[in-house]
Amino acid sequence: MSSLAEANGLLLVESFVDPRGPFHNLVGVFRKNPAPPAETSLDHTSYMPLLDGALQNDAPQDEIPEHELNAGSMNKLPFLRRLHDTLQPRFYFEIGVFDGASLRLTNCPAIGVDPDPIVKQPLKEFQSVHTGISADFFAEPELVAGLGPLDLSYIDGMHLIENAFEDFVNVEALSHPLSVILVDDIYPNHPQQGLRSRASRHWTGDVWKIIDILRDRRPDLILIPVDTFPTGTLFVLGADPANTVLWDLYDIIVSDAITASEEPPAEILERHDVLLPDDPLLWRLMEMMREARDSKHPIAAFERVRRLVDGAFPRKVTQS
Repeated sequence: MSSLAEANGLLLVESFVDPRGPFHNLVGVFRKNPAPPAETSLDHTSYMPLLDGALQNDAPQDEIPEHELNAGSMNKLPFLRRLHDTLQPRFYFEIGVFDGASLRLTNCPAIGVDPDPIVKQPLKEFQSVHTGISADFFAEPELVAGLGPLDLSYIDGMHLIENAFEDFVNVEALSHPLSVILVDDIYPNHPQQGLRSRASRHWTGDVWKIIDILRDRRPDLILIPVDTFPTGTLFVLGADPANTVLWDLYDIIVSDAITASEEPPAEILERHDVLLPDDPLLWRLMEMMREARDSKHPIAAFERVRRLVDGAFPRKVTQS
């Protein structure tokens, strides 16, 4: 890497072996121009993914009404409030804070991570926001050490599959079998909303691909998609921080996901096999997760959760 830098008149900023996946790629970071003065304030968007010269998550200037549809049986914020009340997590972790509305729902110590939070209302003393990207947060041992037991985590960061997948892998590594991991934005409401390149104001990107990834690569996990407004929520139960399948196949999974079908399939757009947010089965499961976490034999108690789930999905409930 040093020789490459010298031969091309570049500055070698960093080089390292990527431990993810089977290939262990050697990665070099080069700089063409001298480093800016220390006092220079860099725009936070400088590290965001670029596409055709524009930020990939920039909303289009012109709205097409049919592309801006929303759906769902319950707004995600009151749904999250009920989840906190039922699950009673000891610690809450959130990726993608935005204005802090979901972070303020917590009644326990909570940390949110966001590169550009716009929190305007005051947070409680046990709620805090780390400004930065999630990958950098997980790379800092002292920051990770400040996390409590991740009983409830909420992944709502950058809406690209590689980011959502990386966040999930990092969160699961810090979770336990009785953790509840949520992934937001699994259901675009129009094909335009589910594209990798943002073409609508309401945009989920291709986060929807994580359902098939986890279903195919990690059949041990319990996946429960829920019909929240506006873009659905995926519940993931049974986290196993000792399972390295996703880490070992990381670059293969990410490459396959990025190059997979660009447009979301009908079962995603039509929310096949989704669970209604007020389904009593879901809330009984959350009560059982809390009870199992507090029991003397938590793993054996969790197996009762798994037995209840087995054969219960897909679940069809008639609404009167």
